[in-house]
Amino acid sequence: MSKTPTFFSTNFVLCNIEYTTHTDDYEEYVDDRENALWDKIDVLVAKLERESRREAVEWFGEGPHTVELEIEYPQYKEELELADDWPRVRGTFRIEMAPLSLMPIAVNLFMQQVHHKLWNGCSFVINAMHILQAGPHRFSNNGKYDANVPELLNRFVNSRLDKMPFQEYNDEFPHDKYTVGFAGRPGGPDFYINKINNSVNHGPGGQTHHDLHEEADPCFGRLVGGMEILSDLGRVPVDYDRGALLLYPVVIVDSRVVATRDEGEKKEDGNDQGQGDQQQKNEQGSDGGGFNAPNPGP
Repeated sequence: MSKTPTFFSTNFVLCNIEYTTHTDDYEEYVDDRENALWDKIDVLVAKLERESRREAVEWFGEGPHTVELEIEYPQYKEELELADDWPRVRGTFRIEMAPLSLMPIAVNLFMQQVHHKLWNGCSFVINAMHILQAGPHRFSNNGKYDANVPELLNRFVNSRLDKMPFQEYNDEFPHDKYTVGFAGRPGGPDFYINKINNSVNHGPGGQTHHDLHEEADPCFGRLVGGMEILSDLGRVPVDYDRGALLLYPVVIVDSRVVATRDEGEKKEDGNDQGQGDQQQKNEQGSDGGGFNAPNPGP
């Protein structure tokens, strides 16, 4: 007995796709379902953005926000022939976050990672021509690394601060030189500093090896201090045969979110006391160090 009906109505096609024999009817059915799915995704994205911005403001103020990463690394000395003999020094990368209005989820995720000291003890491991990349990895010896060390990675995972929920991106904050982005799909926890303009390679459609190559890496900050460290690291030997891996450890020894206030609050106070109070709050956490905020992970 044939299942083919003699005519179709829209409702009939939607409820009985197995009966569909005409291409036009099938395409209409698929389009309707896809549009409904995207409507739901749009609602979820808007909620994630709204909640991430609310959380960031509650914890760190309206901004602009700045993050500092203290780095320990071997510094080149002309008089010392062997890199093994170079002194290990410290310097600070200063990163200004993108406006919350543009990248609320990525900015909040990174600031929460920094505030909870998840990056402390992690390493910059790749120093390619176009990026300097860090992650929960640890230098072992002779230019070898233990990747995604459980002790380090589990901090991110257990805090539910390891991944972006989706590839958030805004055309108003592209991957220009010195900007900072999350690596991977979905992005995180690894991040990188763009050493050149990577707006094409890391922007929409730039990573063709991913299934959804039309997506982009989240770009969420800009390096505004510590360029001399990039220059110093440019002298540290790397293994180009293994993806430009640094042959000597470059470690994040400390990290912090720099307290900021809006201009209105400054004018009302007329002094710096409020800034000190806000900094103390950021150092302690809004609940004394625990983390009960909404999950920005997948």
